[in-house]
Amino acid sequence: MEFKKSRAQLSKNITKFRLEAGLSKAQVARKAGISYSCYCKIENNITRDPYITKLVRIADALNITYSVFFKDC
Repeated sequence: MEFKKSRAQLSKNITKFRLEAGLSKAQVARKAGISYSCYCKIENNITRDPYITKLVRIADALNITYSVFFKDC
């Protein structure tokens, strides 16, 4: 149960930083070099265990360090 809460918070944090950057999901996916579908699954908490490499690429696309995604997780 606690792990599900952490994943949900991770997804919320990714969404928050994307919105703060003023980017669409498609723009972040493109900048991160991952498919739109994959990005949406991560942001919408559908992917059970997103690869850390994908999280790092998303963070790079948002010009932040990936560790901030785990704030409050």
